[in-house]
Amino acid sequence: SFPTHALPICGIVYELQPGTKGWTETVLYNFGATATDAASPLQMTPVIVGNNIYGTAGGGTDNGSGTFWELVYSASTENYSEQVLYSFAGGPEWQLVEGKNANTWYGAAASGDYTVGSLVELTYVKPTKKVTGGWTETTLYQFTAGSDGGIPNYNELIKDKSGNLYGMNNLGGGDQFIGNVFEFQP
Repeated sequence: SFPTHALPICGIVYELQPGTKGWTETVLYNFGATATDAASPLQMTPVIVGNNIYGTAGGGTDNGSGTFWELVYSASTENYSEQVLYSFAGGPEWQLVEGKNANTWYGAAASGDYTVGSLVELTYVKPTKKVTGGWTETTLYQFTAGSDGGIPNYNELIKDKSGNLYGMNNLGGGDQFIGNVFEFQP
């Protein structure tokens, strides 16, 4: 028989630490506690900035299409709490890469207007008296599955020191249409 839980198990973020008798796992956060909580975090490495952890997952407020989330560490409680930073209209099928700071993030989505993928940017604008503020999503590039390729491999987005993005596509890029490597200069 399977164990029952008071809360749904929709994924976890955990930490592994080596010890003298092997590795120790510590669960940092359990997703899925509320209807607007992120759920089923994508199988890729979250990004750590300071003591906070960022990632993408399903769930959220926009018909459960997906979320960009942050786990905020509290030194006083020694626990993490989740903040859903942005809810997507379409599922986030991409790895996050931090831009110049934690207010700008880049990702390669495996869907888009052409249904073969896009490069996107999430930007945070601080609220002021004149600006509502919050997170916005901007499509930087739509792949066409032609010579530019398409359906980005979402586990492989890399940023160099100059801020250029590199990744791989599963379609396009030549006569064989079996994929390519791309560079994008934001």
